[in-house]
Amino acid sequence: MALPDIGPLPGFGLPQQPGEIELLPAKINDRFIAYIIDVLPFCAAYFGYLYMVVIKWQTSRYTTALDHRVGFVCIGAYLLYQLIGNAAGATIGKRLMGIRIVRKDGQSIGILGALLRTVGYVISTPVCNWGFLLALFHPESRALHDILSGTLVVEPNRKNQAESALLFVCAIMTLVFMYAAMLYLNMNRITPADQLAIDKAKDGLKVMAQVEEAYKASHATYTQSLGDLAQASGDGDKFRAAMSGIFDPNQFTVEAGNRGYRISGMAQDRRKTRVTIEGPPPTIAN
Repeated sequence: MALPDIGPLPGFGLPQQPGEIELLPAKINDRFIAYIIDVLPFCAAYFGYLYMVVIKWQTSRYTTALDHRVGFVCIGAYLLYQLIGNAAGATIGKRLMGIRIVRKDGQSIGILGALLRTVGYVISTPVCNWGFLLALFHPESRALHDILSGTLVVEPNRKNQAESALLFVCAIMTLVFMYAAMLYLNMNRITPADQLAIDKAKDGLKVMAQVEEAYKASHATYTQSLGDLAQASGDGDKFRAAMSGIFDPNQFTVEAGNRGYRISGMAQDRRKTRVTIEGPPPTIAN
């Protein structure tokens, strides 16, 4: 038995003149997959940038302000992409799905229509994408941004039943994957407590670097012995207690020699983020 097809309500079609081509509204599942194709690169850029600068490179600490800045840049880039795609008649996702954007008379929507449709995206998206859900109930399968801009999303070449069934399955699988990914990312994103643990670990490494420099001043070489570092700190017990409170004691390494050192440990955040410091600092190097 063929899988059901999520498509427009039957009976939609604009009055035809001799020689005109009927405008068939695109199916909801086709539009959904096109939307996913379009939005995924921008979501990947958002999460990828935060991962690289906060976790991988550790060049920035996670803050709400950083999160908002990166989010606004990605949203702005996505809206610009939508504006260009709307003006061209279809975004990359829509072109791959074989659907396009037109006015109700079948003509190009123009720059003004593209701008109105892009603004409509901003209105349609908040509160669980309620503006997009209107297409499920509208007799012409029009979302809020279609209504505001006077546009239709049409399918010039109607797909056969097998193609529609396959795309329906792909739409469901994509939806499940998208929500699973969002749940995973939200559960594993850096919290203020995680960032505090990472900051403490970085501060701890700075203290250890200072102790290494003090040891070098007394012994003419750096040491890779935690015992030597504890003794050089002036209070071995306090030093060990402080280090065990901010680092995973089983994942701590010190490499050192006459010319430099490398200290690495895992912070006590949920991700067990590895932090590293190398020396001597440039101002101290010979």
